[in-house]
Amino acid sequence: MVESGSHYHDSLITTDCLKAAGVFRRWKTFALLVVAVCLALQQASFYLLDQGYVKINDQVTSDQQIAADQAEEGNPVLQFLAKWLPLDSISKITFDRLAWTLNLVNFVLILAVPIYCLTLLLGLKVSLQGRLGGIKHITRAFILSLLMLVLLLPWQKAFSGIVVGAVFTPQEMLDGYLSKTEETADSVLYYFRFGGYSLLVFLLLMLSDLGSLFWAKATA
Repeated sequence: MVESGSHYHDSLITTDCLKAAGVFRRWKTFALLVVAVCLALQQASFYLLDQGYVKINDQVTSDQQIAADQAEEGNPVLQFLAKWLPLDSISKITFDRLAWTLNLVNFVLILAVPIYCLTLLLGLKVSLQGRLGGIKHITRAFILSLLMLVLLLPWQKAFSGIVVGAVFTPQEMLDGYLSKTEETADSVLYYFRFGGYSLLVFLLLMLSDLGSLFWAKATA
């Protein structure tokens, strides 16, 4: 009788842990989608500015504005977008509007990534408590998510000139755009800072999610 009662108690714990794991998986998926969309919008903001689609007006000199306007004219990407979107709506993008959007994206991104990490941590805890299996996968996913969080945070605000994070402010993006040169080393650093860095974070996000998918399969 004692063994039967103990077995029943363990079954209840396992069932509760499975239900909790399902909740965490749903929140993890939601946070994942939010982070992915924010990273895409961040890169879209950089692309619009870098390709000369953004009217920066009195933020730059007249020569720089002329160069930006010339880059916009005859651009095949802009011509392609014009087939699906009103050309005026693309050409009227101002830096102020872009800055507002990017600030909002950064705010949501900095909130969503810790939530993603916490859901994985809680998933790891319930897996240990309920002996659900897949501990190796969820542990790997959690560590990768922490690495993603570390690379994402805007460390340049606290340690200027020493280390930077994948999140960048509109002013940082504008300063980088106005100071970019044709030199290879400078171009590599410029495009990695505002493009490649975010892609690295996105890669870690995908690898972390892959581990969580293996965990979900193991618990199923």
